[in-house]
Amino acid sequence: MSSERFIYLPLGGAGEIGMNAYVYGYGKPGKERLIVVDIGVAFPDMDSTPGVDLILPDISWLKKRRDQIEAIFITHAHEDHIGAIAHSYEVLKAPIYARAFTANIARRKMSEHGPVSYTHLTLPTICSV
Repeated sequence: MSSERFIYLPLGGAGEIGMNAYVYGYGKPGKERLIVVDIGVAFPDMDSTPGVDLILPDISWLKKRRDQIEAIFITHAHEDHIGAIAHSYEVLKAPIYARAFTANIARRKMSEHGPVSYTHLTLPTICSV
């Protein structure tokens, strides 16, 4: 029996509309290599969350394991799949992969979010595939 394991961790989006963010990983417990698929936002319901503009996925689990993240893959440019990329990049600092159109939208979102706090970095390299 293998001591390696497969991880599937939905940070949002599973069973709901919006905030798509999924983590997949494989390896020995505590040493898994991870990929993130999408990192989107959800839009609040004015009845249950008045005054809230956006709902972001909870990436605290990923923050603790950011050195294990191989890449972030963005499937397409809808807000519920890409909307939190600018908010999360400074913390995760993983390579981002997307199709050309989606990569251009991601770059625009990053520049609109403002300069990142790392002086050596203006925008992440987003690889178009």
